[in-house]
Amino acid sequence: MKKIDVRTISEIIGVISIVSGLIFVGLQIKQSQDIALSQSSISYNQGRIEAIAEINDHIEIWEKGNAEENLSSFDYAIYLNLVDLMNDLYFYMAVSNTYAIGEDPISVLFTGDLRNSGMNEWAYFLYKNPGALKAVIRLENESLESCSLNGIESNQYLDGLISAIEFYKDRYSNHE
Repeated sequence: MKKIDVRTISEIIGVISIVSGLIFVGLQIKQSQDIALSQSSISYNQGRIEAIAEINDHIEIWEKGNAEENLSSFDYAIYLNLVDLMNDLYFYMAVSNTYAIGEDPISVLFTGDLRNSGMNEWAYFLYKNPGALKAVIRLENESLESCSLNGIESNQYLDGLISAIEFYKDRYSNHE
């Protein structure tokens, strides 16, 4: 049997230590990512509960606005706030879902890619509720006007959302 010198043993122990450390760091990163996704899901669900509670507090305004019935200016302001709340909620859900599947949010959200459940649900809702769609377009255009000072010239989110809505129009226009 050949003698293994101390230097070789030290190098083997060093390599094992480095590999073990890298595995540990990888597991820590994975655990941190899982925790962040769980917290994101909890935040989304809390936001959804709060949004639904707000809508329930103003259910007549919500229904009339979605059906494009006349609203007083006061009620319309409430309606715009409710739509904005839901728009933000679905936008952040869509961003979270995109990160969860490991994709770039811009490539999914801003192209109207319906693989994203947040974009899919919201686009379908807006397709079925033209009053809400008009409100979202108004809100997003107002947002774009305030952003134009920063050199932003288009609202890619709105463009993607409208693209997703067009999918539903094409799909269901012959079935309704």
